[in-house]
Amino acid sequence: MHENAVLHAVRICQLRFPPRIVGLLNDNEIAVEGITPFQAKPAKTGLYLPIGSHTNHIDACMGVYYPGGPRFVSKTGNSVAAENIWLRMDGAYATVKINGVAQGERMVATYNMGEMMPTVMTPHGGGIGPTYWPFRFSPYFAQVFNQTAGANLVSPGELFANLDAVGKFAP
Repeated sequence: MHENAVLHAVRICQLRFPPRIVGLLNDNEIAVEGITPFQAKPAKTGLYLPIGSHTNHIDACMGVYYPGGPRFVSKTGNSVAAENIWLRMDGAYATVKINGVAQGERMVATYNMGEMMPTVMTPHGGGIGPTYWPFRFSPYFAQVFNQTAGANLVSPGELFANLDAVGKFAP
């Protein structure tokens, strides 16, 4: 390697929605959009997070930061977005926007680090990372998601998505 070369961490992450959530999104005509650099996966099955050390970072006090996020748009045009996401020990926090109006930073998902830890060093996709990191609707995000949809579709604690992440190093 050239002496001036720098290695950068590259993560290829995806949030995969469970079949029940995919069905709810389709049955209720809720669109899934990615807020850059997030990208919606085909058929409302989740989101890609093509980010790396140039765009996300780790802060010892704040957690792991991911720019962008998901936006859900109901058939009536109402929307809820969670962007500028921080993963902390007790869950995922994001700036929530309802119909484009910022609501401040809120907990949007909960998770149990103990569920993720056994898979954190799993080799896959040309790197290593967790293959099982279930994110569940926080009480707040379940409420605003249901309000956006105009129906009581999800419950707090219900599985929202699984994060599958691959850490690689690239020049």
